[in-house]
Amino acid sequence: MQRLLAAFTRYRAPEAIRLPQSGFATFLYFIGMCVVPAVLEELLVRGAMQAVLSRWGTWFSIVVSSVVFTLLHGDIAQMPSLFILSVLMGLAAYCTGSLALGMALHFAYNTMSFLFLYAAQKMDGVSAFAFAGYLVAVFCVGAVVCLAAIRRLGVMRRFRPIPRVYDPKNRQSRLERLASAPLFPLVMACMALRAAWPLFAK
Repeated sequence: MQRLLAAFTRYRAPEAIRLPQSGFATFLYFIGMCVVPAVLEELLVRGAMQAVLSRWGTWFSIVVSSVVFTLLHGDIAQMPSLFILSVLMGLAAYCTGSLALGMALHFAYNTMSFLFLYAAQKMDGVSAFAFAGYLVAVFCVGAVVCLAAIRRLGVMRRFRPIPRVYDPKNRQSRLERLASAPLFPLVMACMALRAAWPLFAK
């Protein structure tokens, strides 16, 4: 996606975070990049925003909060994968009634990104390539094992079913709709403009 955007627009890939030389400092970077966002962003997006928006319907709350989550990250090349991940985390929060599974998915995604960054910056070419291939294999095998365990144990039967797209909406007064509607789309439009601006700005 980054190469495609760079070829046809003025997009420039953001500079990668430079990991420090110290092992302890790298560990602190791991906490700051993987653990803290997984907890705080889930509390904000799924715990607060999705819960507030759920009065308009489950799918509405999941999609809108996922759009906001995606726009918060800024890099337009990453937005498709972030949006899909956010929808999955939103469904996890709805079906389980808990933020724990979403936090685990968020943490796993951040950890995968961190480990690829670590391989690129801390290892030589051959070792980095081998480590990256090992990571892909581990995550794929882990996903298959988790799916098999979920199916075998019948875990999905314990969760709330995934809602239909056209689930019932609440009955809000016209005044409440008018008072709450204008600012939110304006903020989202500004965030979208901020994300798309590097594609065309000189």
